[in-house]
Amino acid sequence: MSNSLKKLLEDSKILCLCEGTSEKGVMNLLLDNDELVFTREQLVQKKVHRRMSVKKTEEKFLKYDYGQTLVILRIIDSAREQFNLKKVYKENNRIKNKTCLTTPEIEILVIINENALEEYYKVKSKKPPSEFCKQNLKMNDIKKDSSIDKYFNCDSKKLINAIKIYNTKSNGNDYGIYHLIKNS
Repeated sequence: MSNSLKKLLEDSKILCLCEGTSEKGVMNLLLDNDELVFTREQLVQKKVHRRMSVKKTEEKFLKYDYGQTLVILRIIDSAREQFNLKKVYKENNRIKNKTCLTTPEIEILVIINENALEEYYKVKSKKPPSEFCKQNLKMNDIKKDSSIDKYFNCDSKKLINAIKIYNTKSNGNDYGIYHLIKNS
């Protein structure tokens, strides 16, 4: 399953849209350390973008011919979120829409790294990972810009270890950040 995604990403221009600052931080850390199957050079405007509406995405990015396949790579935490492109873009064979899920939230990687996953599962129904990090791990700025980068101290190996552990515990039917990592 992930080999076809990797091949597509290796050979395409990529519009990476991240749900929030934490997701952007994770993607930037992995990109800066050359840990992904694609490079910053392949990214539209050479950067990771914040998630935006379908209409804004179409207006801002889909009017152009990138000279190769454009993959809209969304890093989000909900499989229910719809991203329905206009028919003209859906039927364009050079535009692909792929989603990587970080369910329940990207902050689960901090919980894993803190060896607090078992504790989190005990209270899971009561709070999302970001709230668990704030209340149980005393990380009040977990949702702020660069907090994930700072937490992992630019150590992509530590981040990748948490991503690998998370992958073993997540739903195997969906793509996740794990599937974007080289040698995964």
